[in-house]
Amino acid sequence: MRTLFFTHKLLYALIAILLLLCAACSESEPVKLGFIGNTTGEGQDLGIGGRDGVILAIEEVNETGGIAGRPVFMVPRNSQNQPETAQAILEYMVEKRVQGVVGPMTNRMSMAAVQKLQEFGVVLISPTANIEELQTRDDRFFSIYPAVKDIAFKLATLAVETRKYKRISVIYDLSNREYTEPFQDHFSEAIARLGGQVVQRISYTTRDDTEYQLLTRQAIENNPDALLILAGPRDTAMLCRQLRIRTERIGILVSEWSTSDQTIYHGGSAVEGIDFFQSYDKSDRSVDYHLFRQRFLARFHYEPSVASMHAYEAAQILLLMFPQVKNADQLQRKIIERSEFEGLQTKIVFDEFGDPQRPLVLKTIKNGMTITAGH
Repeated sequence: MRTLFFTHKLLYALIAILLLLCAACSESEPVKLGFIGNTTGEGQDLGIGGRDGVILAIEEVNETGGIAGRPVFMVPRNSQNQPETAQAILEYMVEKRVQGVVGPMTNRMSMAAVQKLQEFGVVLISPTANIEELQTRDDRFFSIYPAVKDIAFKLATLAVETRKYKRISVIYDLSNREYTEPFQDHFSEAIARLGGQVVQRISYTTRDDTEYQLLTRQAIENNPDALLILAGPRDTAMLCRQLRIRTERIGILVSEWSTSDQTIYHGGSAVEGIDFFQSYDKSDRSVDYHLFRQRFLARFHYEPSVASMHAYEAAQILLLMFPQVKNADQLQRKIIERSEFEGLQTKIVFDEFGDPQRPLVLKTIKNGMTITAGH
């Protein structure tokens, strides 16, 4: 009897020790922040820039002791511009006990991931995607990026009322159709309401052998005043070059997706004077943005892009909220309840469905540099 008593006592003591060890392990276990983006192939500019923005945010938190003494680890995955890969990555994130993920970076990959959000308990904050059909939907998808409808309307207003373009052609890439199709639809509707006309819409899917010469020839057949290009940076540069070989008189409008250092590198003088709206201002003089830019340059040796800046902001939001929650549902609810967060240049305000309100800045390219229009 005495032996049985001591055996039970020893067993209880061992259980208590194991529970204490588990609690200690849980308290010291790293905080995991996920990242999903195309870091190779089409869209890699967004993916690499976004990844590096998240890395910087994590390193800054770890330099100050992490979160409640726990280090933050990044769990990055390359979606390879494949919807099924993006969906598989979500399952992987859950297996790794990741509650919050920065990304995906494009509408196409985001749409694929969102289809699995209810199945896998994780919150997504995309730095550069904003999907119209997800607006007003109660899901775990948040966007840092302004609504496509708002950007398209501002660009149409600029075209008709400021630049006095009346006839406009559109070339758009279907490899990111979740972004380009609603953009060109809203743009065309706004142009018509403002008294202009979209005279030609040309869709294509980017390939290594994309026929830029053929696309631009088709675009100018109906004698437009301007051409709107909705494509990635390299395609945009190649289309501008082909257009300028044919004519100098046609104005060029592009989306923010179309612009990066690669646009200037590949486009040269052909991209001088193009018009576009950005959700950030590279010439901004605010202290927070200046410090971010200096740290980013020192760490990665290239200028931060819109993807870098917004990914950094998305990571900051998640890292700020992680200590207050235990699961993805709580994380979603807490972000919506707080609603307003400090961005690097402007406040980020989410509505009840996780959609943002952010201002836009008119930009152009002059002397090989992106500048605020009118400066």
